[in-house]
Amino acid sequence: LVIRRLAAQRGLSGSRPSVAPSPVPTLIMRVNSLAFPALAPSPRILGPTLEAGAASWRDGVPNALTAARVAAIPVLVATFYNRRSSPWLPASIFAACAATDFLDGYLARRWAVHSDLGAFLDPVADKLLVCSCLVLLAGALGAAVAVPTAVIVCREVTISALREWMGARGHSAAVAVGWWGKLKTATQMVALLLLLLACPGKLTALQPWGLGLLYAAAVLACTSASGYVATAWPLMAPKSLGIS
Repeated sequence: LVIRRLAAQRGLSGSRPSVAPSPVPTLIMRVNSLAFPALAPSPRILGPTLEAGAASWRDGVPNALTAARVAAIPVLVATFYNRRSSPWLPASIFAACAATDFLDGYLARRWAVHSDLGAFLDPVADKLLVCSCLVLLAGALGAAVAVPTAVIVCREVTISALREWMGARGHSAAVAVGWWGKLKTATQMVALLLLLLACPGKLTALQPWGLGLLYAAAVLACTSASGYVATAWPLMAPKSLGIS
């Protein structure tokens, strides 16, 4: 009789009555979120936190690569004069440093993490590396390397002083590194690598190529320097300096 009455109330449709969801799980979740808020971080808070952590990690990578390039210079000098070490080791260290020269600039542009420290340290690291290798090779190979070494070193000192002078007057962008300067840097990097490979007496066939590229780099150094001086000359003229 009871079954018949229940069937009549359901309309004999055979469908099961709907059961309302229990509020207990929802209540437990709310209590947990109130009691332990750290266990349920908001996506709106978690997202910026992760992005800030990634940005802070990226900020130091280019400068770390540049600093590593400077730190590798004493190691390169030591391996160059240490006859017990592998003759390929100085060239390998120089190649790794040249690779970081490209990589730190690429990462800084890609991640937009330019900094005043990086803008100062990167050209300084390049000049320290190049000048150190030029001095080493000039001592080992004599006048053939000493002559372009003198030209390149004098150019670097002059243009560095010119950039500092222009920067003090608010015109640093006028003497920023151009394509001639980048071509000069790439040429002298390849030349130094070839000469470091040929210097131990293993790949002497590379020495004429290295010397040729080194002299080409010296010519490019003078060409790019003349462009910087021509750009800065209107500010260096006696009238602009207040000299009659």
